[in-house]
Amino acid sequence: MLGFFFYGLFGKIWKNRIPKVPFAALCSIILSPLIYQGILIAFFSLIFYEYHPERDFNKESWNEEIQNRHEMSTDLVENDILIGKSKAEIIEMLGSPNSSQKSDQDTITTWQFNLGNEGHAMGWKFYTLIIKFEEDRARKIEIEELID
Repeated sequence: MLGFFFYGLFGKIWKNRIPKVPFAALCSIILSPLIYQGILIAFFSLIFYEYHPERDFNKESWNEEIQNRHEMSTDLVENDILIGKSKAEIIEMLGSPNSSQKSDQDTITTWQFNLGNEGHAMGWKFYTLIIKFEEDRARKIEIEELID
């Protein structure tokens, strides 16, 4: 099929000055694998395409839309909103962490918050916000992504 395309194209460009059949065959042999690879790359790019919406942190949305918290997590990490805050201040902003221990008895140095999940290619991606404390102040914030 590609050979017919090149034969017709070369027939319009070079009226009888060059043999069209061998030149069209050569072009189709060379370009067919490249076109095939381009089609495969485009197909798999569409299948595995990921869209990650991002929003600014909003306390009301954080508490109401648990499955969409990951959209606000980038704002928390990049703008250092939680860095230097005490555990009580973080509970005021984000609510209680995933652990069931009471905050006044808490000696854990790492807290985790569920950020929800979203579709990822042929599976799911689960997000977790990890807050690490030093001297009862948040010092490091990370987002963990688990792909299933």
